[in-house]
Amino acid sequence: MKLKYNMHGAEPMTWLGMSDKSFGEICSMSNVKPEWKDWEFIAREPIYKNNIFKPINMYVHHFGILPNIEELPENKLLLKYYNYSDIYIYNKRYIFYATEKSWLRQFYPVSKINKDIPEGLIGFRPFKFFLPWIIDTEITYVASQGDYSEAIYIPEQSGSFTTSIHNNVKDAVFINFYFKDFLNNNGYCIIKRGTHIFSITIQDSNLKDRIISEHNKIYSNRK
Repeated sequence: MKLKYNMHGAEPMTWLGMSDKSFGEICSMSNVKPEWKDWEFIAREPIYKNNIFKPINMYVHHFGILPNIEELPENKLLLKYYNYSDIYIYNKRYIFYATEKSWLRQFYPVSKINKDIPEGLIGFRPFKFFLPWIIDTEITYVASQGDYSEAIYIPEQSGSFTTSIHNNVKDAVFINFYFKDFLNNNGYCIIKRGTHIFSITIQDSNLKDRIISEHNKIYSNRK
């Protein structure tokens, strides 16, 4: 299938070239200003500096949507993530087009092609969302599909968060996904801002109550 990508007015090849870049390089290529991308501004922000639950940068602080947290049995927490800008998708006549109107995009191509995938997906190229809200300590997670599934497929996958070091930009955790070959609405689809795209599950009896408390304080502060 012929695929076409775009980046809200910027050169498409710039976005395609981000597939093997670090999150810091992506932020720099996206011209995100230092006070919105550098980790030091999160580290010294009063509401975040002593937290392990926090946004990955101040861009997310300003524009991101706070995940919802649900308690599960066995000391597990489910964090439900939502897109912070509309995602526009066009899929018709062997042309695929995806874009969004945000300064720092939420998803990027993955350089590695994977042919061992279910039927009904567009091409063999996976994409990746970065996690805008993180756990700033050593802890593993399992990612899964959110409530939305019309045009995006997120296979179950696992990974881990790490404790921050004195980097200019905090390294991001990415969640791989695929676009579905949907056929409704004449090939058009808009994933509205605030849609539950994916979730992650973490399990740690020592950190569960702390994460919930920090999340609730941030929620109260953002009202």
